[in-house]
Amino acid sequence: ITALVQATYYRLGKLFAKRGKQSATVLASGQQYTEACQDRILDAVGKSNSCGVTEFDLQNYTFSVEETEDPREGRPMDHFQVHLKEKMCDCGKFQALHLLCSHVIAACNRVNISYQAFIDDVYRVGTVNVVYDEAFPVV
Repeated sequence: ITALVQATYYRLGKLFAKRGKQSATVLASGQQYTEACQDRILDAVGKSNSCGVTEFDLQNYTFSVEETEDPREGRPMDHFQVHLKEKMCDCGKFQALHLLCSHVIAACNRVNISYQAFIDDVYRVGTVNVVYDEAFPVV
């Protein structure tokens, strides 16, 4: 068992060092958000273009967002409430993943607010890079 634990520890240490170098390279390139975040946001931006937005309370940034095309997510088209100040959308993705959904992006676009202000810090390359500041001690 000791050999198995040691082998796993060393593999994990090597992987951590490799990912740390990759993260530092991405940070040095000036990229602001992780690849996974950028991919999901690009997808959401595309879907947001087919949403109808009705403003309900501009001071509190409350909107009703209607999907006008099939979202291709295994569910029917629907209406969603978006509360930007509370970082909430009825679809649940905004709260669960702390990542923008197409409804939030559509609401932001409606009132000319940059949706980037609502991207959680956990998806910033700098935040991810901090994880790799710690090193695995050699045993």
